[in-house]
Amino acid sequence: MQELINMANTKEMDYSLAQYGGLAQFSLKNGLSGIELMICGPVDFKIYQPDFIKGVHLWFWPSWLDFWLHDRHHLYDVYQLNSIKNIYGGFKKREWLKKWQKNFSFFEKIMPQYLVFHVAEIGPAQIRNRAYRYTDADVLWAAMQLVNILPWEKYIASDCLLLFENLWWPGLNFSDFSLAYRFLEGIKRESKGFLFDVGHFLNTSMKICNEKQANIYLKKNKKLFSCLKDSVQVIHLHYSASGAYTTAVRQGKRFDADDMHYILCTDEHRPFQHEKVGWLLQELSPRFLVHEFLASDCQSIIAALQLQRKCLA
Repeated sequence: MQELINMANTKEMDYSLAQYGGLAQFSLKNGLSGIELMICGPVDFKIYQPDFIKGVHLWFWPSWLDFWLHDRHHLYDVYQLNSIKNIYGGFKKREWLKKWQKNFSFFEKIMPQYLVFHVAEIGPAQIRNRAYRYTDADVLWAAMQLVNILPWEKYIASDCLLLFENLWWPGLNFSDFSLAYRFLEGIKRESKGFLFDVGHFLNTSMKICNEKQANIYLKKNKKLFSCLKDSVQVIHLHYSASGAYTTAVRQGKRFDADDMHYILCTDEHRPFQHEKVGWLLQELSPRFLVHEFLASDCQSIIAALQLQRKCLA
């Protein structure tokens, strides 16, 4: 099992990593095989040495199903015409697919071992109340169509894993393993699998308020993990304990006008500090373990990494 951390190439992280001597130096000094990269702009390969970029996040459109299904009534309720063009590249599927393929322009110098594809749909009005318009099956079926249309073979090596990550919104959230299994079976690519995000899975419950409750919730789902074992290639390890917050917002007892702030308060990316979670790695046997935190510099990553590693025994 290779051990990684997540990074986004923001200006702050670029500076911090350069001060550290670059990605290779940072990884080797901290006993890591490399990183999973979220690309936020042009990558400085003098800082981010390609051999240490093991995984890459693909771009994610949280709200895309209205556009895909030509549901202009709901689409125009949310976005103005100029916003639609900016977000999707135009008003037709082929224009969005062309924009989607810009994901692949980054792989001329990066040869990742896996790619991360989020399978989810969430409209702005549904983020807080969780009164979803689409079912998991709706999203999974549409995502299968999208994935099978994209020309992966033109840009990506045949042995590069295409991994589908769970969120807590409609789509891939593992509330029904049979749906997830049928989705994966329908993907026309040999090198494929799941990326199991622990924090996102915990976010499907609004009752988790501390680290102990998080571990208990995970243990209650051991049957799911036994089903997933052969399909999960990567684990994102972190936890959230935002149940009190999300419940208060849903009930109108708290108000948070900013969507991104609400999402970050829900999906906290805390390192495990006290609960032993090494059992989860034994259950799923992933090829990669990614310690995934919200950190803007190397020192913050190291501090969180040291805490979480103590819980893997």
